[in-house]
This record gives sequence, structure tokens and C-alpha cells, in this order.
Amino acid sequence: MKIPTGMKRILLFVKALVCLTFVFIACNNKTKTASQFYYYPKANMYYEIAEKNYVYSLDSGKTWLNIKDTTGKEPLTLGKKVLLTSKTDSIWKENEVHRKLYSGNLYNLTEKDSSIARTTNAVTERKKVVRKSSKTKVKRVEEKEIKRNNHFKVFRRILQ
Repeated sequence: MKIPTGMKRILLFVKALVCLTFVFIACNNKTKTASQFYYYPKANMYYEIAEKNYVYSLDSGKTWLNIKDTTGKEPLTLGKKVLLTSKTDSIWKENEVHRKLYSGNLYNLTEKDSSIARTTNAVTERKKVVRKSSKTKVKRVEEKEIKRNNHFKVFRRILQ
């Protein structure tokens, strides 16, 4: 029994489609190589080595932001660093574990209630520096002059 030409074409098309599906699946199932990060416990910040990005949180780890490293220099203010390896690019999802392992600090700089950050001995508030205005200096100078003039008045009365 001979297969008609139209049917041969359909079978050939189905075979090609099956082969392409297997190739597509094989390409997508490649195992992802592990990414490397530096973790800075003092600042609770990550540095993505391959992408040269700093990843940080200002709200106790609720949201994470990133910033590109344009200098290429390692900042000294971040403290010691720990090399971490992860199969995922979202390493900050494991931040709680990293903070516990490496004594990381938790910062909350966005909310008025910073009770979460206080539990980890982190700095949460900035004290307002009160500076004396020039008006207070003028008042003090005037007070000193008045006292001095009063002393002179008393001294003059004694001498008269």
C-alpha cells in the first residue's frame, strides 16, 4: 500500500515539529552555572560579581534595589565581605539566613517605626544637630556688656 504524497508531507512536517520540540526543550534545560556574590554583613548588602551590581535594601529587606558599580573600586566602608555562590540571581531571598550566619545588620530607613532594626543593634535615627544661631551670640555679648556696665556703675559709686 502506497502512502499518498500529501500524507507524506504531513508526516514529514510532524516529524520535523517533534524534532524541533526536542531541540527546544534540550536548549532550555541547560543547567545554570552558579553565580557568585559578595555579601557585606555590616551593610547587609550584596555585590553581584558578574554584573557588577550592588544590591541593597533600605526597608528591612522588604524590597531590594540595585545600583551599577561604575568606579570598579571596592568601598572600604562596607566592612568585611563573604563570598557566596548561588544558582539563582535572587540571592537576597536568602537574606535572613545570611544575616544569621554572618551577623548581618538590618536597616530600616524608610519607616518612622524602626523597631525591627533596633533589635539588631543597627543605627536607625540620625540626631539633629542643634547649632546656635548668631542671635544667641549677640544676646550673650549684650548681656556681658550690661553686666560689665553695671560693674562699672557700682565701682563709680564706690569711688565717688
